[in-house]
Amino acid sequence: MPHLIGTGAAQDALLRSRDFFTRLSGFLNTLKANPELALAHRTLEQLERSAQQWRTAFADAVGIEVYRAPLTQDTTLWLNCASEWGGGSGFNYRVSSHLKKWFDDHSELKDKLEKLTLKMWEEKVIGPLARLTNETAAETAELPAARVLPFPTKRPA
Repeated sequence: MPHLIGTGAAQDALLRSRDFFTRLSGFLNTLKANPELALAHRTLEQLERSAQQWRTAFADAVGIEVYRAPLTQDTTLWLNCASEWGGGSGFNYRVSSHLKKWFDDHSELKDKLEKLTLKMWEEKVIGPLARLTNETAAETAELPAARVLPFPTKRPA
């Protein structure tokens, strides 16, 4: 179960960041098409490769850890789910009802996941990009708020 949640969180992160990376790729392609920047072509290609690595690192960093401990440690939840076995038709519905209630009762984890997603966006994408565009930027320096590109907020379902 935690793996599925982590996968869903990673997919959400990829979906929400798609527009940024599509625009970055288009911008880099425009720069590569400029004959006056022919000497920078290899650098721009490296930036494209780096951007894909940042996107993967970002997606891998969000999700599973927020829910892993609370889910795996809630023995009552799993006992309730297991007790539904053998109860006839509707097993999936009954188990999903237990899980829905658990997530509703632990809504603070959703907020924690959103905060983690925003932190990972800054750490895994914006930080490396800022360091590339500012050679004097330190590896661990805090990014000024004006330089941070906001991560798209989650749209309500």
